[in-house]
Amino acid sequence: MGNSPGGRGIWSDSISTVSYALEQDYRGRPVVAMDWGLVRSIEFLTKVRLRVREGCEFAAEPSPRYLDLCRAVLREQNAVYLVGAPHGSSFPRCWEACRQVAHDAGLDFVLEQTFYERDGTANTFLFSLKSPHGAAPT
Repeated sequence: MGNSPGGRGIWSDSISTVSYALEQDYRGRPVVAMDWGLVRSIEFLTKVRLRVREGCEFAAEPSPRYLDLCRAVLREQNAVYLVGAPHGSSFPRCWEACRQVAHDAGLDFVLEQTFYERDGTANTFLFSLKSPHGAAPT
């Protein structure tokens, strides 16, 4: 397969749509990037109007320290969490580990929005965190 207009994976121009949605539709909510390659791109595209917290670890397998980081980012009030689609994710095991940490704490990630590449391939997912009763965690 040749070059794809708009790029693929972490090089997709769909990050522009993600940045716009965060500024317009999720204004004022903390943003946590659960995969590599999202923070700098979003901060660049928003001219640093939007600060994004790094929620991933640069390792193929999550460390015990990373699990502590997950517990910390799960305490963010009213946060949204960005995750790269599996085909373009740099560290998918970290997201899996953080989902397990949330589950163990009685919390569930809820998919709020999916962002697509130009050819319709899912690129980035935006989640919120809910307790089993539907309320955001406190």
